[in-house]
Amino acid sequence: MSQIQVSGSLAVTGVSDAIALRGKYNLSFSGTWTGTAILQRSFDDGAAWVDVYTTTSNIEQLGEEIEEQILHRVSFTRSTGSLTYRVSR
Repeated sequence: MSQIQVSGSLAVTGVSDAIALRGKYNLSFSGTWTGTAILQRSFDDGAAWVDVYTTTSNIEQLGEEIEEQILHRVSFTRSTGSLTYRVSR
C-alpha cells in the first residue's frame, strides 16, 4: 500500500489541503502553538465539513475511516505560534 498523507504547518488561522482516506490513519498535531486544531471530514466532496477530533494541545491519534473517498482536512484557529500537522495512512 502506498503512503498517502497531507502534512504541513499553519501559522495563521486556516485549513490544510484535503485528503481522501479509507482504513486506518494517523493524526499528528505538534509545535508550539495555542488555539484549536480540528480534524474534519466531508461526505459531499468538500461542500460541508463535520468535526471529527478537536484539541488544544499536541497529540498523536489513531483513527479509522470505514467509508470510501471521505475527505479529511485540518482546521486551525490560531491564537499564537505555529501548528505542524500530519494526517497519513
